[in-house]
Amino acid sequence: MPPTRRARPPPNATPSTRKPDTTVDRDDLANRWAVIGPNSRDAPLTSSVFVMASGVGARIGVDASSGRHLLIPVSDRDSLDAPEGLVGALQLRRVSYVFDRVTATYLDLHCLRADLFDLFDEVVLDIARAVDAETPADSALRIIERWRALFATRGKRVLSPQAQLALIAELSVLGIAFRDRPIEAHSWRGPEGEPHDILLPGCALEVKALGASARHVEIHGVQQLAPPGRPLALVLVHLVADEAGASVVSVATDFLDRADDRALAAQRLATIGLSLADANLYPACYRIEMVRCVPVGGAVPRIAPSSFAGDAVPAGISYVNYGVELSALIPLARTGESELERWIHFPSSGSEGER
Repeated sequence: MPPTRRARPPPNATPSTRKPDTTVDRDDLANRWAVIGPNSRDAPLTSSVFVMASGVGARIGVDASSGRHLLIPVSDRDSLDAPEGLVGALQLRRVSYVFDRVTATYLDLHCLRADLFDLFDEVVLDIARAVDAETPADSALRIIERWRALFATRGKRVLSPQAQLALIAELSVLGIAFRDRPIEAHSWRGPEGEPHDILLPGCALEVKALGASARHVEIHGVQQLAPPGRPLALVLVHLVADEAGASVVSVATDFLDRADDRALAAQRLATIGLSLADANLYPACYRIEMVRCVPVGGAVPRIAPSSFAGDAVPAGISYVNYGVELSALIPLARTGESELERWIHFPSSGSEGER
């Protein structure tokens, strides 16, 4: 772990001869923030050096207001034509600092809110892995632009109990679908507003979380139970409160740890509005009591485009939400996680009731 540095605007500097360390990973980044700690307010920035995958040296730092910074060096080939300013809790500016008695210009990416530090870490790691050696600032800007919209829209909100159950159910089903291998983060489509929660190469899954008192399943729109050109299953996840179970944050953390693309997984969670820094706001724990897989076919009660003349919703109707009784679905269901796995690997286009 390198020592921290205190940066001041030119001409003052703190000398050092320590060479940068190797590229940071997630654990190393967390350790570096801990070592930097709160700034003592006697300097604009207390920083730590690291080397990105391309070999470019960068810095992370903490300012006098405890805001976190990523400093990316600006090269002669960088154009830096992106506008500076504040987007949500993410500020971008071009600034000069002196480190080791050398003045250099940096692209300064600054996260102002502590509740978004977990998301900021994902930005830092995303940049560290992908920045180009010849134009580090320009290539970093392209990555930053993908993240700024999330910082602009993600507010300090708490997921409702039903939203927590839904997220636990979806991520748990993802874990089942990718039981013995990394979870393909791009397969989780629910946060993107697509009709089906999980889209796999050979099938699609629409996941519904059900509490102990559930009597029906709520369906949102006519596309939700319409197969998207491949077999579709309605997955019913029955959850019960249990202190020995898992919280929404612990399930999300496991998803991030198992994801093949952690940055994309973090973006999906941020779109929903979950911050891992808010673990204290989600003390409730749940246990999966049962998983049922209902292959969607002609025997499944549903409203789909084919339910209407011309396979289209009548003009003037903007949305259709409806409930399907559990008593009508259970006889068509395959029960258990192993049955869900079996269907994912060998999906059928029809429901059990059609055999």
